[in-house]
Amino acid sequence: MRRVGWLLAGLTGVGLASMLAAQAAPNPYGQATSTMQIEITADGGYSVVHTMTQELVLEASVQFEMVLPDAVRLPDDPAHPLPGLLSATVVEITGEQDGQAVEVTNASVGRRLDYELPGRDDLPAGDYTGVLRYSRTGATLPDDAGNQTYLQLPRASQVSVSAPGEISQARCGTRPGVFVPCGSASAAGWTIAVDEFGGEDAPRPWYPQVVVVTWAPTGAVLAPTDIRYG
Repeated sequence: MRRVGWLLAGLTGVGLASMLAAQAAPNPYGQATSTMQIEITADGGYSVVHTMTQELVLEASVQFEMVLPDAVRLPDDPAHPLPGLLSATVVEITGEQDGQAVEVTNASVGRRLDYELPGRDDLPAGDYTGVLRYSRTGATLPDDAGNQTYLQLPRASQVSVSAPGEISQARCGTRPGVFVPCGSASAAGWTIAVDEFGGEDAPRPWYPQVVVVTWAPTGAVLAPTDIRYG
């Protein structure tokens, strides 16, 4: 948290000039991107390749991370007075930075899952890349429209989704329990542009997002799901 008011009152001369100079320093961070390639599996889980890039225009530090809630809020159901929450376990997570394998640290904070690649300081200007590869299990529920796979995204991203059966639609969450159609059919299966995670009722794009993908059943047995209400 920035505490500027009281700090200024106690600074004079060189101290004040130094702080104001630091505040006026140019921003070292250029364009950042986030793309996700998601493959839904026949048992209702999915695997992800999440690629993040950061441009530096001046020397600075970079750390790539991913923050996910531990459960997805399901669409509102009049049959249940409390909201349904679907948990999907993260498994087999690996990371790399600029083409080199690195360790992924993780921690559970309340109902939040944090994953980080090692931070790096004093990097020269240039383009830097971080990649997280992981899988989730128990993310799909069947209904009359087809299998419904609930994807958790750490933030708005350029998304490409494939599935064992034909994908008929995708819906993006605009607020907890409410979803609207998004994306379109593509050679890969379904594509959602990063700017579709927006609009007046949408969560801020750097917050976790939820996408529900509907695809045709293939006859395979879906993995058990973990749903709680509350």
